[in-house]
Amino acid sequence: MPGSGQGPRQPITQHKPTSGWAIFGGFVFVLGVLGMLAGPILMMLKPEAEQSTSQLIKWIVAGGVGVMIGLPLMFKR
Repeated sequence: MPGSGQGPRQPITQHKPTSGWAIFGGFVFVLGVLGMLAGPILMMLKPEAEQSTSQLIKWIVAGGVGVMIGLPLMFKR
C-alpha cells in the first residue's frame, strides 16, 4: 500500500565471519604492542648493571615488527 507509512526497505547486509588470518593478525598485533610497552618496563625493573641499550632496542624492534605484520593481517578477509 502506498499510504501505509512505511519507508523504503533497507537491504539486509550479511557480515562475513572473521577469517583465521584476521584473528592471527590481531593476536600478532597485540603481542607487538605488548612487546613495545612491556620490554622497556621490564628493562627499568632490572638492576642497573643488567640494563643495556641493545636489549631495549631489540624489544622495541621485535614489537614494531609484530605491529607491522599484524596490522595488515587484521583487515584480511
